[in-house]
Amino acid sequence: MARVNKGKSGSFILTAPYPVRIICVDELTGYPNGKSTSFVIYPDDHIQATKDKAGNTRLSVAGDSLRSKELNFFAQMNQVLGAYEGFEASMRAPAKTEQDRVAQIEKAYEQRTRFLKQQADQYPIRPAFAAYLRASFYYTRFEELTGNYFSPWRQSKQAVPPPTAIPAVTEALEAGFRVDDDHFYLFEYRAAALNYLTYLAGKGRADAQSDVFQLFQTGVSRFSGQTRDIALFDLLTIASKDSHDSLAVMVNQFMALSANPALRSYVSEGLASKVDVLARDRTVPNRTNQLLSVSNVQGLNWESLTDSLTQPLTYVDFWASWCGPCRAEMPSSHQLKADYSKRGVRFVYVSLDKDPAAWKRALRQVGLADAENYLLVNEYDSEIARRLKIVTIPRYVLLGRGGKLLQADASRPGDPATRQLFDKLLTTQK
Repeated sequence: MARVNKGKSGSFILTAPYPVRIICVDELTGYPNGKSTSFVIYPDDHIQATKDKAGNTRLSVAGDSLRSKELNFFAQMNQVLGAYEGFEASMRAPAKTEQDRVAQIEKAYEQRTRFLKQQADQYPIRPAFAAYLRASFYYTRFEELTGNYFSPWRQSKQAVPPPTAIPAVTEALEAGFRVDDDHFYLFEYRAAALNYLTYLAGKGRADAQSDVFQLFQTGVSRFSGQTRDIALFDLLTIASKDSHDSLAVMVNQFMALSANPALRSYVSEGLASKVDVLARDRTVPNRTNQLLSVSNVQGLNWESLTDSLTQPLTYVDFWASWCGPCRAEMPSSHQLKADYSKRGVRFVYVSLDKDPAAWKRALRQVGLADAENYLLVNEYDSEIARRLKIVTIPRYVLLGRGGKLLQADASRPGDPATRQLFDKLLTTQK
C-alpha cells in the first residue's frame, strides 16, 4: 500500500482470499517509534485511506458504514486498553514474575473480550467479524501464555533449552487447543498451534526432543484439515531455514496430505530448489531397505526378512518413539500378540525413528524389549516406505508366507476388524 501523507487520501482493494490484518504506523509527536493501529480488511473491500487532522490513518469503505465502523474497532480499543500489537505493545513494562505475567495476559484477554461485547451492544457487528476478533483474542492469549516455553520458532534460535513451564501454563495446555479451521490464517492461531504441538511432542517423556521433524510428525497425527496444512507448512519453513536433513521427506509428506492449493503451490515451487540441494546426498542408491536390529548393527534388508516368513500371517507395525498414536496402540498390540502368536501370526515392529538411542529407550517404555524389532534406515525416505506409500504412522501391513503382500494398510490392533481378518485368513492361508 502506498504511503498516505497528512491531509491526503488514497484507495486500494484487497485481493487476498482471506481477511488480512494490517498495521499502520503513523509518525506522530510523542511516539518516537510511530503509533501502530491495526485494521482488518476483507477480500474485495474497496478501502479508502485518509489522514485525520492529528495525523492518524483512518480507513473506511465508501457507502458501507458498518464496515467503516469495523475498520475503526482496533483504533477505539487501543485508546481504551493500549496498543494491541506493534512496537508500543512490545514495550510494555515486563512482569516481575511468571505468575504476574500470566495474570497480565489473562487480564488483557478478559478486557478485550469485554470491550468487544460493549461495542457489539452499541452498534451492529457482523457475526464473521465478531468471530474473527474472538479468535484473535483467544489465540493471542494462548500464544502469549505458552510461547516462552514451547515456541519452535524461538527454540530454533536458542542455544539453551527453554525453561520448565509453570503450572498455570501447563493447565492451559492440558485444557486443550481449540481447533478453528475458519481462522487458520491468523498469525496468532498458527503460532499457538505450533506451541501446542511442541507441548504434545514432549509431554510426559524425558527423552523427547524439539526437533522439527518430530513436531512435523506430531502435526500429521494430531491435526487435520486447514489446521494441519498450515501447521505443517510453518514447520517446513523452519526446516528450510535450518536446512534440516529430512526436509525432502517432510515436503513429500506435505504434498501427499495437503489439500490447500496455495500452500501446495508455494511448497512445490518455493522449496523445490532447496530440496534438490539437500537431496543430492540422499540419492536413490542410498534409499536402501536396510533394517537394524537391537543387537545386529549390520542389519538385514526388507527382502531378506520377508523371504524368511514361513508363518501364515505376519503383522508389521510401522511406528516411532515420538508417535503418540503409535504408543497408544501398544497395549492392544500386546494383547493381540498374546492371543494370535500361537495360532501362526508373527508380529514384527519396524521403527521410523531417526535416533537409534530414542528407539531403544522407547522399546523398554512400551514393552517391546523382547519383541522382534527393527529400525528402518532412512525412515520415510527408504525404498520400502516409498513403495508402501507410508507418509503417516502408525501404519500396519499384513503379509503372507514368503512376504506376499495381503494388505498394505491393515486395521489397527485395537480395531475388532483386525481379529476378524486374522480369523478369516488363518482359515484360508493354511
